[in-house]
Amino acid sequence: MIGFALPVHASGVKRILVLPFTFNAGEGGDLTFLEKGINRMLHTRLTHANQTETIFPPKGQPLSADPFEAGKAFNADYVLTGSITMFGEKVSTDALMYSVKDKEEILSYGDFGDSKGDAIQHVNDLAVKVNFDVFGIDTLPNRAERMRLADSERYGYKKIPKFGLPNAYKYKSRVIEDEVISMAIGDINGDNVKEIIYATLTDITAMSMVHGKETGLAEYSISSFNSIVRIDAFDSNKNGRDEIIITAAGKRDLRNRSMAIELGADNEFQKVAINPNYFYAIKSTSTGQPTLVAQGREKKKEFRKGLYEVTAAPDGYSISANAYPKPEGSNIYSFATGDLLNNNAQAFVAYDDDNSIQIFDNAMMEQWRLEGEFGKSMASFNTSMDSAARESDNQPVFIQQRLFIADLNGDKKNELVVVQNIEGYTELLSRTRVIQRGQVMIYSWDKEQGLMKTWESRPLSGGIADVGIGDMNNDGKNDLVYAVTPRSKSLLATVSKQKSYITVQGF
Repeated sequence: MIGFALPVHASGVKRILVLPFTFNAGEGGDLTFLEKGINRMLHTRLTHANQTETIFPPKGQPLSADPFEAGKAFNADYVLTGSITMFGEKVSTDALMYSVKDKEEILSYGDFGDSKGDAIQHVNDLAVKVNFDVFGIDTLPNRAERMRLADSERYGYKKIPKFGLPNAYKYKSRVIEDEVISMAIGDINGDNVKEIIYATLTDITAMSMVHGKETGLAEYSISSFNSIVRIDAFDSNKNGRDEIIITAAGKRDLRNRSMAIELGADNEFQKVAINPNYFYAIKSTSTGQPTLVAQGREKKKEFRKGLYEVTAAPDGYSISANAYPKPEGSNIYSFATGDLLNNNAQAFVAYDDDNSIQIFDNAMMEQWRLEGEFGKSMASFNTSMDSAARESDNQPVFIQQRLFIADLNGDKKNELVVVQNIEGYTELLSRTRVIQRGQVMIYSWDKEQGLMKTWESRPLSGGIADVGIGDMNNDGKNDLVYAVTPRSKSLLATVSKQKSYITVQGF
């Protein structure tokens, strides 16, 4: 018999409140077979004698929409929510778990199957993940099943060495009422404190977040006829204030509309002269210093071949004739440079055509390849197809996530920061990218074993929009900053307006 809520529970036994799952069967779909069996599946898989107890609200009882309030009402330690959605024959399963005491989301799960029967396996996998990740209970029956789950790197069976300090801080911003597209870290007002600058499609906001306290500084909006692709922060004129470099593109004319702005004495952004026809990004010189580079755009198409350094001019920026080196086939957003091999030489890290990661030495000889789907982002610009007859036929080009090479834990050795976003609905929404879940990962170079994972965030429902690195607390140590756009419960909301938040992670 499935248990229901009781006023008290045995000491040490953790209570899991499973709220009714949402079932979206679509036109002509039928998920009644799941509605009847899912609670029993979760009850048998999540209940362990003297360790955990699974409870369910009585049918028809009013429930708070706030999972923490619902958990309190049922004297639960954890709350599990979820949804199962059908699109034709395909099925998507999503779930979130919350800690009532800590008032935070502690686990996310998402998977996509080719038939509605896959939802049964999804529910089983969800239970395995909850048991192991939250309670440390290993319920996998055999090694083959363990490997099936561990291969996806969602279930934590691969032990990762400790990275950073045990008491490292973590701050989370307020909810941002829009989808963050890009983010940059820089000192825009010359106060020697790093600020976070984030961008939606047309708006830019600058704020400080010292020790988790948010302070808004300034805002700026671009034309609604254009959309932001990427932002960066860079002090070209060495006046102690970083300019914000905005790579933007026209929605209709398919031309770049890039610009640069700088915060003035009146705390208002002023434009700085820059060639609008280029893509811009921050790279490193051979000596490790940041430099601004630019890449041109073919008319209504994608990237030109050359990449050039940008220099300061009396009234702004100037594209120089100095070519910047890059791996063959890479564009301005698909590679990074730095001393990743920790041999006092510049290395190149780049995405290949399959979104795996390649590492080249300074002679452009490949040293390592990290297989996997990395680097997918939600930022894009439109291009014109040769056969396009209407504006609606234009195709988006999604740029790739930043790659960072930096020392994050203070051991005098550089690490590699990468993002892994897992995509869903690809066959249903060919012109829209919908991310199911995302993670930030840190890898270190080992001379004997190559690239090794040393840290990862927990899997987050939705996608990582962008990442940055900077000393956010003025303690002399780099922090990892990442923007998250949580996945909506409804597909329609997912592909329209979203909400976001920003996390600062110390080490």
